[in-house]
Amino acid sequence: METFNWFSHSTLRQSQYKDLFKAINNGHNPLKIVRACGTRWLSIETAVSRILEQWLELKTLFGIARLKEKCYTAEVLYEMYSDDKNLAYLRFLKPILEEVQIVNKSIESNNADPCKLLSDLTNLVKSTVRKIVTPMCSEDFLTVKIES
Repeated sequence: METFNWFSHSTLRQSQYKDLFKAINNGHNPLKIVRACGTRWLSIETAVSRILEQWLELKTLFGIARLKEKCYTAEVLYEMYSDDKNLAYLRFLKPILEEVQIVNKSIESNNADPCKLLSDLTNLVKSTVRKIVTPMCSEDFLTVKIES
């Protein structure tokens, strides 16, 4: 969210980032950093993907900005991008968010098959549990029973 805010009200910052990105990436333009909306939590997946795709460029930009602008926000953002734990966390989160996004699109479909939706949701829960719960504890979570 703070990365989006850095660019949201400053065309100068956007232009500086575009120039830096193009210099690092042989003239290619960056994709816009999108906002993770507070009321549409599924927007997080797109925001996380864009940040991961541009991690090096953003880290470089905030490294320059913290020295050049002497800005607290730039310092905090540089520290966030310099912490490998943050990168690992987002890399862990991204595939989970992608799976949720796929299931959400199925649910939003006009001609969704209820049985397929149930199967998709069950598989999503199982997949997520496998990623975040230790194997010894996951057996209870992975047993899904449907009562009629």
